[in-house]
Amino acid sequence: MVSFIVFNKKVYKLIFLVTCDENELSISLELNIRCLRYEHRLFVLFYKSDSFFWKEFMAVNLVKGQRSNIETNSFNVGLGWDINSRGESDLDVTAFMLDESGNTISESFIVFYNQLESADKAVVHTGDNRTGDGDGDDEVISVDISKLDSRVDQIVFVVTIHEAEERGQNFGQVRNSYIRITDKKSNEEIMIYELDEDYSVEKSIEFGRLYKRSGQWKFEAMGIGYMEDLGFFVQKYGLEV
Repeated sequence: MVSFIVFNKKVYKLIFLVTCDENELSISLELNIRCLRYEHRLFVLFYKSDSFFWKEFMAVNLVKGQRSNIETNSFNVGLGWDINSRGESDLDVTAFMLDESGNTISESFIVFYNQLESADKAVVHTGDNRTGDGDGDDEVISVDISKLDSRVDQIVFVVTIHEAEERGQNFGQVRNSYIRITDKKSNEEIMIYELDEDYSVEKSIEFGRLYKRSGQWKFEAMGIGYMEDLGFFVQKYGLEV
């Protein structure tokens, strides 16, 4: 028997404890116990706006190197972090749209704070967060697979610290980092990867990538750290700085 708590801090109030074995799922609400069949699907009871309702909880929690299918064409890639150090650390997300050879198709297929939309309009950055303050995603990039240029074979999401060398900053001063995918229409969280390694000297991290295999789009949790700036990745993915 395993006990755990399911909690969505952004929308719902936590009111229950969930316990389950391989055949049953039980939900405890005050002194009332309700049981459901458990068939690799989790149903939980939420409270919102003075009413109760059941909700299916299907988000996948990824570990480094794990891959999972993307079953929707339109979704958001949200990235978040908190800053430990005093003063501001400006973290920036960049999406590199690569062809089958692993090179960026052109400069217009790099999406970041100075170029918020890709040439095919399939990938859109919602804007730069310079502090990492507040709850929820710090930066969001929306993706519409149906609009992708046919040459795009993968999209790599890199987070760098702006002027890290000049400011003496690194990811050792950053905590609670994650990358997650949410359905654009329902805002349901599909999967999340929480970076739990100690990146004590790294100045940039490849958080994850979307890639296509046999017509199926997938997401891979990467979590690869580098002591490099954004220019390094521009060159790594086939363009001149």
